[in-house]
Amino acid sequence: MGAPQAQASQTVAHSSASLTDSALAVELCRGRARCSLRARHPVEAGSAELVELTLEHEPSTEACDGGEYWLVRSSSKPSRQRLASDCNAQLEADSLGHATVGFKSGSLLFDYQELQASDRCSGFSAELNVPGSHLLREVRFSGAYAQRKCQREDELSTDWDTSDHVARWSRSDCDAKGAAAAKPAGFGSALPKYTLPGSPLVTAIGSCGVKVDAARAARWQEPAAPPAQVQMRAAVVNDVLLIDIDGTAEGSLTLVVASAGLGDSAYGGLGCADEADYRVSSTTIRLGDGHLESSGSLAPFLKISARTTNGVQLSTASIAGISRAALSYRGTASERLDSAKLPKSPTARDLPPFDTQFQASDPCQVVDGRLEVRAANVPRDPIFVLR
Repeated sequence: MGAPQAQASQTVAHSSASLTDSALAVELCRGRARCSLRARHPVEAGSAELVELTLEHEPSTEACDGGEYWLVRSSSKPSRQRLASDCNAQLEADSLGHATVGFKSGSLLFDYQELQASDRCSGFSAELNVPGSHLLREVRFSGAYAQRKCQREDELSTDWDTSDHVARWSRSDCDAKGAAAAKPAGFGSALPKYTLPGSPLVTAIGSCGVKVDAARAARWQEPAAPPAQVQMRAAVVNDVLLIDIDGTAEGSLTLVVASAGLGDSAYGGLGCADEADYRVSSTTIRLGDGHLESSGSLAPFLKISARTTNGVQLSTASIAGISRAALSYRGTASERLDSAKLPKSPTARDLPPFDTQFQASDPCQVVDGRLEVRAANVPRDPIFVLR
């Protein structure tokens, strides 16, 4: 972030509302030179404040004047929590810029846009519930800068409360003259992928996995109606893909995967690599008896790890080297539930990227064998990493 480290959260013995600007600045600046209080915004009916600091650069250096945003509580357990750091202006391509902050019904809204070289751009937005210090939603995107706005081409978003991880991505038009243009290519659920060091074996995917059901799949499966009773949950933990099927123990599941290619975007867009370079592969498993059929050099080994009367839990061996994946359930009556918009013979451009942009190892934990979102899921400092 380019800003000096400061303590993210600490308990204090007095209300922030009773502190003068100078006293609060001394407390939050913690001895850092050229640091001062810029603004105070009451939130949550006055029981908390959003406090903005200014961190002026040294006159002898070519750097931006920085800023920090702190959530300062004045409740029965007062605390100070650093939310984000930024610059007052973006000085050059790919350097840190300025964020904007909004307020909505007990939530703080952060929006950030960064200009890059060759008319490219990227951005980030998030919503934090103030009463519970709970991260609700995050979005990261990249695109082309036009009409004084970042026109989004590739986007990853997550709603932590509803287990909705969504990807929209593009494919570069490699036949275009000059700079490669991008055209829409895909939409679907992005499987979250993260590491939980030393965690016990996860036997079920809870709220930290992606949830795919009839209502969500209808966004990309129209006009086909997905089966109402079937639900899929999935996540990649320590390079092992875990999949739960609820609502049935019959039918089959197909896992389609691909590797990364030259020029791929960090947010899912595909570059100009040949289709063969992505090594699209698939594995199909019959839920009733575990019979496998696979094709392609990347085809993962799927196995049934647990079974109930109305559900199946599956897992793979390591999927290191795989960067894109989609799930497709087929019922005994040919009903279908897909995690993305998939044609009959999917290519790499049809597969969502893994969601690796959000640090799920922070807001997630293993509880009684299930991977769940923490009640207070924002322990990192700062909470929002803008770039």
